[in-house]
Amino acid sequence: MNNFLDIRIASLVYGGHGLGFPDGRAVFVPGTAPGDLARIRIVAEKKGYAFGEVVELLEASPSRIAPECPNFGRCGGCEYLHLDYDAERAAKQAILTESLARIGKIQLQSIPEIESVSGERFRYRSHAVIKTDLRGQAGFFARHSHDIVPFPEGGCLLLAGSIGPRPPFAAAGHAGEMCVAFGDNGSIIPEREGAVLREHACGIVYERGHRDFFQANRYLREKMLGIVGNYATAVPGDPGGFCDAGCGVGFFALHLARAGFSGTGFDSSTRLVRLARRNAALNAIRNVTFDAHGFSSMTGSLRGRKVLVCDPPRAGLDAKARGIVRALLPAGIVYVSCNPAAFARDCADFVSAGYALRALTLIDMFPGTYHIESISLFVRGDERTR
Repeated sequence: MNNFLDIRIASLVYGGHGLGFPDGRAVFVPGTAPGDLARIRIVAEKKGYAFGEVVELLEASPSRIAPECPNFGRCGGCEYLHLDYDAERAAKQAILTESLARIGKIQLQSIPEIESVSGERFRYRSHAVIKTDLRGQAGFFARHSHDIVPFPEGGCLLLAGSIGPRPPFAAAGHAGEMCVAFGDNGSIIPEREGAVLREHACGIVYERGHRDFFQANRYLREKMLGIVGNYATAVPGDPGGFCDAGCGVGFFALHLARAGFSGTGFDSSTRLVRLARRNAALNAIRNVTFDAHGFSSMTGSLRGRKVLVCDPPRAGLDAKARGIVRALLPAGIVYVSCNPAAFARDCADFVSAGYALRALTLIDMFPGTYHIESISLFVRGDERTR
């Protein structure tokens, strides 16, 4: 078999690969752009598809640019810095639409117009887990490897603060990782036992530890809260409160409660629930309660609530949790997703239970990477948003 092929890249797929069909089968090639004509070498054969790597770029896509990071292509932190930002956002929207149609079996005419929300492409991450090696170097893992690619002298473009290849917290002789946060002025706040970070969004103070989940894009947190609040408000019917599934430290729940909703939040982490309760007290918010349990045990928390707000892990809602939603049928669902495939699967389940997808926003929380974050509103099929 000829392992070298010329391929025209038709589109990008979730995960960051370009997709083409040089001999009638699907071939996935990293580091390419829609419109590229590339000579590739096949590196892995699968049943019905293959993976390749670029040997020579024969014709560059008009959307190609020179990556601003010298580590691009080696570091596993980014996939799209070779695209201009308009092309990256368009690709992510196309992937989201394609996932809903192919996996969710949603007719294209039933997919609402997707609103696109974005902020700064660089310096947006307020915290990250940094890898360190025995030589005192810090960076991220190389793609498909546990080898560390040290940060360039100017630091990673995605991080809110500048961390060079040999920061003070990366002691020689100690390999591992450290979660690092950044202050509003870009100051570096290394992880240490008992450290408490204070985040601010929409007038609410959130306390958390370095490893506690919190939205990392400092430019888009408030926009995300605003969209979730607007979608929750748009659910028709009498007031019935909300249930925030996977509430973390209270990010959505406290914002909704401050806006006048009453409700409850739950999380499988007892630590996060303690922090959510503490954050409610810190902000003098009394119309929300928090409980410790998982998605599959949410019957009591959801029963009688008008709106389900959920921000599940990348795998989406599991079958038992989706079954509880189908049984209790809240009037509306505000679904925050970080995985278009899992979102499309869950969307199909909601639609089969009588919900309609009424609104959809792609909010680009992770520019430069393949990650796709969306916020959607589902209402019962016989309802209409106000």
